[in-house]
Amino acid sequence: MANPFGGFVHTSPLGPHKPEPELALASNAVRDCFGATVQTVADGLAGFGTDGATVPQLLGRIRTHCRRVRHEERDRLVASLADPHLRTNPTRGPEQSGYVVDTAPIRAALLVLIQHSLVHIQIIHPNNSSNSAVTYKYSLDARRACMLPRYPRFAEYARKSIATATPSSTNGDPGDMPSAIVEELLIHGRMRTADLVRDTLKTLAKKENVEEEAAATTKEDDDVVPTAATPNIDTSSSSSYNDKSADGTLSKAVVENLKRLVEQGFLELVPPLAGSNLEEEGDETEFESVGEKKRKRNDGNVNVDVDDVGADDPAIVELLCNHPKVFPPGAVWRVNVSLFHANLRAFALGRLVAERYQNKVPTAGSLVSAALKLVAHREHALDASSALSEEDKHQRIQDRTIFAPDDLLAFLPAPIVKDYQGLAGGTRANLSASLVKLSQYCTWPQVIIEVEDAIGHPLGGKFEVSTRQLVDHLQGRILNQVIEDSQGQVAARICSILQSKGQLESDAVAEAAMVPAKDVREVLHRLFLQNYIVLLTLQQTKQHNPSNAIYLWSIHKARMFQSVLHNVCQALQNIRLRRQHEMEVGRVWIERAKEASYLDENEHENDKANYLKFCQGLERLDCATLQLDETLMVLRDF
Repeated sequence: MANPFGGFVHTSPLGPHKPEPELALASNAVRDCFGATVQTVADGLAGFGTDGATVPQLLGRIRTHCRRVRHEERDRLVASLADPHLRTNPTRGPEQSGYVVDTAPIRAALLVLIQHSLVHIQIIHPNNSSNSAVTYKYSLDARRACMLPRYPRFAEYARKSIATATPSSTNGDPGDMPSAIVEELLIHGRMRTADLVRDTLKTLAKKENVEEEAAATTKEDDDVVPTAATPNIDTSSSSSYNDKSADGTLSKAVVENLKRLVEQGFLELVPPLAGSNLEEEGDETEFESVGEKKRKRNDGNVNVDVDDVGADDPAIVELLCNHPKVFPPGAVWRVNVSLFHANLRAFALGRLVAERYQNKVPTAGSLVSAALKLVAHREHALDASSALSEEDKHQRIQDRTIFAPDDLLAFLPAPIVKDYQGLAGGTRANLSASLVKLSQYCTWPQVIIEVEDAIGHPLGGKFEVSTRQLVDHLQGRILNQVIEDSQGQVAARICSILQSKGQLESDAVAEAAMVPAKDVREVLHRLFLQNYIVLLTLQQTKQHNPSNAIYLWSIHKARMFQSVLHNVCQALQNIRLRRQHEMEVGRVWIERAKEASYLDENEHENDKANYLKFCQGLERLDCATLQLDETLMVLRDF
């Protein structure tokens, strides 16, 4: 079969011919972020399913697909030749396409997947004994791998919505510092506290040097736009990331922002990875020589101290020692993806409520978003309830989603709080009245549930957000819109009728949809082929005569949801492949734009028009990718 993309290679040797859309999207995301070798290892783990595989099993599977069939006589004849080009390549293809058989790169790729939490690790104790040698099995987390293209959205949310930076601590945008911390963790997967602070200082220093050099070049020549060039920054020197101020203001600001991110729950502790000293475990000795810092996985049953290579900056260590409860020794951090999804869900559901009920309650969207952010904060924030009894802890977990009006003040926008304060009766009474109105008049879908009556309540009542109903309503709107865009308005109407009325014959569907029966049968057939609806056949005789059978059409919501989810994953995969192919084809345009100056580039009108058309096409593909990824996030991660 010919490659529809020409010489463009986007799959690994272990990729299946017709993979599941979610696995294909995860594989492409891994290749785009980490390269072809890591994609080969990920596809090898995906082939074992949820059962997982040990390292020897993974090596055997990869070598079976990638190793070239060697001719022993030819190898014997060319073994003595000095020219290495005449020797046989041990793989069937180039390493750039994912063909690898050596142990070292496969183990390194597996360690990259573990570092970025893309692999589930199972520890199996033989004979149910914890003292004997254990076996490690690895399985791919395709759901987490599909989130790799979503990482820029998390960094942008950290820059715009997480107000943790002190305005006097940085000269730029107050959100740059928490965004830099989140970006470093997203790039490295997981990091120690001192390493995270040091690399964040490096990133901020590089950005400051780039801005200073651009400002100096612009000041020298205001008439000519300067050529884009990479600043000469010595990243190996400690002066490139150390705080230049005498009192260490920048380092203190970074540590303070990191502390607030940890306290708010945007960063979470993970078990460290250390070098393995288990001589008898042949499966795990490959991680001894990979990476500069030796780490081993700590999985609850095994407690191993982190063996850090190299000394940390004493100034950074001194700042971290001021907060021992927040930054315990040897702590390893990663981004809390669940909290980012919870905050994005709060924003999406608040927008939905504002769209439907803003005419009844003007602040409905802000109230719902604040309530959901409060619930997410209670679930993921740094736990300070160690002094509570077990009964109080269980009661706190049960009441996690219930809130009083005063609890929302810290999560509401300042203008809305100011407006409530200016109303007669005070903030609590007006907030309580708005929540009561939401619970009484906004019932399709149900927004707020009044748990305790607000009348006479000392706290103004207690309420709870109907998160499940709001998410179901939002997902139902997306399902209806997807079917309408792909199959037409009549098909979306038929699905709504079948969902509300249950099993119907085609004539009854045509009557309810007010469409001719002939057209309805065609639409039903198309929907059945797309797995959006199901067909139930009832035979009236023992002969199973099709002419006497009764055919009932109905909606299986879980099946329709899964079909739409697969179609969205497939569409996102196709859009990503299209963009990657455009970048491969338009590499010449990108190199010319980087090397040439503003005046020399695109002097000819045709070249200028083609370059603008190329950039416009990439921008449209980026917009489509963001929209599809947001749809996938609502359907699967909310």
